Amino acid sequence: SQQRVESIVKSLTNVSDFGESLDFDRDRDFTVSAPVYDIWDAGDSMELIVENLLYLYTSPFDVVLDPFAGNGSTIDVCRRRLRRCYASDLRPLPARSNQIRQLNVVESLPDLGERWSEVSLTYLDPPCWSAALHPAYSIRFGAEELAGMPLEVYTASLAAVIQNIAQKQSKGVIAILVLPSEVDHSYQLMSAVGLEIERRIIYPPEDLEWTLTQIDAAMGGRGLLNIKRELLIWRV
Repeated sequence: SQQRVESIVKSLTNVSDFGESLDFDRDRDFTVSAPVYDIWDAGDSMELIVENLLYLYTSPFDVVLDPFAGNGSTIDVCRRRLRRCYASDLRPLPARSNQIRQLNVVESLPDLGERWSEVSLTYLDPPCWSAALHPAYSIRFGAEELAGMPLEVYTASLAAVIQNIAQKQSKGVIAILVLPSEVDHSYQLMSAVGLEIERRIIYPPEDLEWTLTQIDAAMGGRGLLNIKRELLIWRV
């Protein structure tokens, strides 16, 4: 019942600690088909990625950490699935400032204290690095932004975030969504993190098209362009 859910929530945490993400919509059953394969449909929404991760790696009332919260879709899914969500972003949406905290996770981790022991999923959806986009991002945002960093610094920064979280999180998994770029960033990131991979899930995009210049460069260098998104998952 609703009263029982509210009683359990109060026994687990103060609502003020996690903001309105604890105002559950109380949809405890996964209404979508449970994932069976390690290739997820191109039409899967970002929310469905989170749905699948919650189904595979969490239980009701677990804490989910999302340091790149964006528009807050992870919060919305967690509310439906009776999961607690700690969301932060470098630039939180003003409309969701009561749910998404301002935090640069590259510089510091969330101060969860003892609640790190309750985190069973960290979901990372960082800004995409691209050689084509890099100059524009650098000019617009500055080098302190992930997407505006040189590739080596971008990779090292994300690897450090994952390693630091792995030292705090005592159970569950850390998952990161790697978007297509002109390099095999998944391989570079796995090498830099240095932890054992639990799973690689392929998530083909629907409408990715490389330019003729990029295709010509790949053909000239006998290289392969990456046209897939991947979820890299580490067990902690």
